[in-house]
Amino acid sequence: MVSENDLHKYGMRLKFFYSIGGLFLGGMCIFGGCMLFLGGVVASTTLAFNALGVAESK
Repeated sequence: MVSENDLHKYGMRLKFFYSIGGLFLGGMCIFGGCMLFLGGVVASTTLAFNALGVAESK
């Protein structure tokens, strides 16, 4: 039979892994949001330069 202490340790271990997973997922969402933001700023800046006729000549 499983003791109450072992059950408590198992529950705490699961809670720890759940928390670490949430931190990882949250970090990935923040990173993805930053990448989308930077991509949007670069794209809108390029579009504005093209509209103003200040685009680079290649």
